[in-house]
Amino acid sequence: MTDEEKPDIDVRDMHGETVDEPDLPNMDRFVRQQRNRITETVYFIYDVRDGSEMFDDLPENTSYVTAISGTGEWSPHKTRKDAVQSLHPWAKWSDTETRLMEVKAIIDRLTICAQECLAGNLKPERLSEVAEMLILEAEEHKQKVLPKSMKKEETNDEEE
Repeated sequence: MTDEEKPDIDVRDMHGETVDEPDLPNMDRFVRQQRNRITETVYFIYDVRDGSEMFDDLPENTSYVTAISGTGEWSPHKTRKDAVQSLHPWAKWSDTETRLMEVKAIIDRLTICAQECLAGNLKPERLSEVAEMLILEAEEHKQKVLPKSMKKEETNDEEE
């Protein structure tokens, strides 16, 4: 395909900035980039009507794919309109984005609690207790989900 045959494609993100087209196999065509202003997640939309080397086992009638770089998450769509609409309000198909939005909501609540502490409406010890409890819970969860090989390495590092 020559430069004259290529359609004009809008590659500006939500901030109006023109982005560089990522390096892709010849069969994949980058169409658009969009950034979630809250979580800073960057989404890419690809035209895959001719097939794709990047996405395994595309469903039948897939013309566009919405993907999050670096996570391996992607969602197939029949039309470009469907692909763009999948990004609003916060790309609900994405596990990564869902987790980021949950974390953002928790950070917002903790910020409000900190403001209440500063205003004298909440004891700082209570906020500190909650923080310690959350850190312990995260450590317990980490130990549950880590593979056994990683747990052994962590134990060896602590002994040294």
